[in-house]
Amino acid sequence: METNQKIIEKIDMLKSNLGAKKVKALQIYRLENILNKLTQYSDGCSECKYLLSIFESQLLNNLDCIDKSHLKNYMITLKKIISHLHKKHKLITAGHYIGIYMSMGTSLGMLCGMVIGLISNKGEFQSIGMSLGMCFGMSIGILIGTIKDSNAKKKGNVI
Repeated sequence: METNQKIIEKIDMLKSNLGAKKVKALQIYRLENILNKLTQYSDGCSECKYLLSIFESQLLNNLDCIDKSHLKNYMITLKKIISHLHKKHKLITAGHYIGIYMSMGTSLGMLCGMVIGLISNKGEFQSIGMSLGMCFGMSIGILIGTIKDSNAKKKGNVI
């Protein structure tokens, strides 16, 4: 097994060699954090130890020559690693709570706005109530999601 420093140097080299579009598509920016999390949990988790060896052998070495079959295997392996970290170690991806709470806030805000619109003036302001409720609900949801995401980041629970 290679040392983490050598792997991080390889990741940095990939970031500089590949274009910004490919770095984003291949999620290269996440690899260093995933490596750190796998290393952190590999002592107590046998699957993390196994996934770390896959990370080193298959994931990084196959990025040198990218074609469709390698890309598909890369993405499947990356999703497998992230899924394990989600399920077993309760880690989340960046923006996880924002997405959840924004949709919940939008739904609840629209519902409340519709009720207020129906109650006021025999339903004449229903569309205005729904619009305002949706905006306020979405704003509150984004606020709560941002707070929860920042707390998760402080605790080190973000992949």
